[in-house]
Parts: sequence; C-alpha cells; structure tokens
Amino acid sequence: MQIPFRVIFLYTSLMSPNPQTTFTPPPNPSKEGTPEWFYDEIMRFIEPDLLTTVIPLHAEKYAKQSKEECLARLQAYDRAFEIFDKASQDVAKEYRAGMEKVREEAKEDVQKGETKALQQIEQSIEEEGKH
Repeated sequence: MQIPFRVIFLYTSLMSPNPQTTFTPPPNPSKEGTPEWFYDEIMRFIEPDLLTTVIPLHAEKYAKQSKEECLARLQAYDRAFEIFDKASQDVAKEYRAGMEKVREEAKEDVQKGETKALQQIEQSIEEEGKH
C-alpha cells in the first residue's frame, strides 16, 4: 500500500524545518497497513524526527539542548503536525475517491453479471418452451 505520490509531492516544499536539497526520507519503520504505518509513511516526508520509533529517543537525544533550542524545535514540530494534518486529510480524500471508484466498478460488474445470468435463464426458458 502506498500513499499517493502527488499528495507527498504537494507537501515536499513544506517538509522538514531544515530542508536539504538532497533530502531523502528514511524508510518507514512500522508494519504496513497499521495506523502507525500510515502515520510514519506521511511523517517521514515531513519531519523524520517525529517517526514513532524516533519519538521515544527524544529525551536522551535532546537532553543537553538549551531552552531556546527546545522551544524552536517544538515550534517546528507544531508546524510539522499542521502539515501532517493537511496531508493526511488529502490522503484520506484520495483513498475515499479510489474506494468509491472501485465500489462503482464492482457494482457495475455485479449488475452486468446479473443481467447476463437473467438473459441466460430467459433464453433457456424460451428454448424449453419451443420443445
């Protein structure tokens, strides 16, 4: 399962608070299909420091950070969560639209199949009536 690329691309200019021109997101550390996977799949493009496996390491990683640095980092995290909220809403729209399309196609396929089955039944009834 993948997050639609155009949604990710839309947010690439807003990603990490210290963007790099060669920014390559880390791999998703979570099990595919889980809520954590969806969160990490989006967040790894926005702020890798907020991946579910990285957050527990913050206390040790930032233990010697000054108050000003800490506040700046937390502000950057707030911005990352705002971006995440927008991106996740767009992803949900993409999936919802995709599911609706699949649903409509399935419904059409069922109707076609039922129509064909009814035609075959009618044809066999007509053939039996001729005998």
